[in-house]
This record gives sequence, C-alpha cells and structure tokens, in this order.
Amino acid sequence: REYIVENATILEIHGVCAWHSESLCAILFGIQELGYSATSALLCLSFAYRFRSIVASTEKRSEILPLAMASLIILLNTPLVPLYHRACTLDDPIIEKYRASNGIRTLLILQYRDTLTLCLVNYSMISSLIPFIACLKLRLMTLA
Repeated sequence: REYIVENATILEIHGVCAWHSESLCAILFGIQELGYSATSALLCLSFAYRFRSIVASTEKRSEILPLAMASLIILLNTPLVPLYHRACTLDDPIIEKYRASNGIRTLLILQYRDTLTLCLVNYSMISSLIPFIACLKLRLMTLA
C-alpha cells in the first residue's frame, strides 16, 4: 500500500518482504524497476533488429551489434537497483511517526524533495517510456 504524507510516499510492505528486512524490499523494488526499464528498451531493440533485417535482407550483417546493444541497455539500467535501495531506505522522522501510529513494522519511503529520489524516479520513468513509444513506431514500420 502507498500513503502520501507531507512530501513523501510511504510504502507499506506486506507478504514475504515483511518477514525479512526493509533492505531486501528496497532491493526487490529496484530489481522490479530495472525489469521495467530494461524490458522496454529490449523490446524496442527487438523491433529495430526485425525492421533492419527486413530492410537489409540481402546484405550480410553482423550479429554482434544486437547482442552488444542488449548488454549495454542492461548495464545502463543496472544502477537502478542500488540507487532505489538507497532512496527507499532513507531515515526520516515521518517513518517513525507512521510506524508508531499504525504498528506496521516494514516501511519504505520515497521523498520527493530528495534530489537522488527525484532524479532516480524521473530516470526510471523516462527510460521505460521513451523506448516503449519508439517500439510502437518500429512495430508499425515492421508490419508495413
């Protein structure tokens, strides 16, 4: 569950994550964001490769470039995991106040005034959205 308080969002954690530590939950949240970003970019790369294969079907082409691009996409998005861990586990008095009033043990926080969190969330959204929009265009070009 998410609760917006002051200039932050408190993430109330339940299930398997709650049995372990907040640190594990923050890492899993980062892995989820990595999955979103990398999947969108890899989908775009897949459509670009298909389109290129159709257009240049007579030319001999290198098979190493798509593999290198896929590796680069994953490497560029890998810092999302430790950075989300850092952003979600910041100490804040709001957390303790919320924990005391609701009795919930496992909580994460995303502070919107924190520069790291602001940059991280914006990067995460843009790195998912731009490739997804591009793959829509590439899909249409491939099917045409």
